[in-house]
Amino acid sequence: MERVKAQEEHEEQSNQNWSETVEDLVTAGDTEGAITLLETEVSRLETLNPSEAANLQLVSALTELAKLYSSKHFSLKSDELLSRASLIKQRTSGDVESVEKEDEISKCNAVSNDGHLEKSSNPRDDVSPCSDDGMSIYY
Repeated sequence: MERVKAQEEHEEQSNQNWSETVEDLVTAGDTEGAITLLETEVSRLETLNPSEAANLQLVSALTELAKLYSSKHFSLKSDELLSRASLIKQRTSGDVESVEKEDEISKCNAVSNDGHLEKSSNPRDDVSPCSDDGMSIYY
């Protein structure tokens, strides 16, 4: 657990370093240098083990890169990068939602010792995949 926390802190520090460097390069008028740095950072982030922190950093780098391409009037490249960033962000948040939905479905499908589906005592909201009788609804 400590190792994971240390890795996330290192990744966050790395994120701050490249973003500050990009900002400094743009301020100095070196947009090409900032683009090169961001492309290198995107490549590095894509090789990391997928984690929520790494994915969020990748989204941030892709978004910044898209802004730089847009400032150079490369709108197609900018749109492509923004689409990639959006997809990664959606997948990252979708993974969390997927796990929560699977957990809810498994609660609904819990089987008692006599082989009958049992009703969960947990209150459900309107988007629950279970019907009122504890049986799952599949359309």
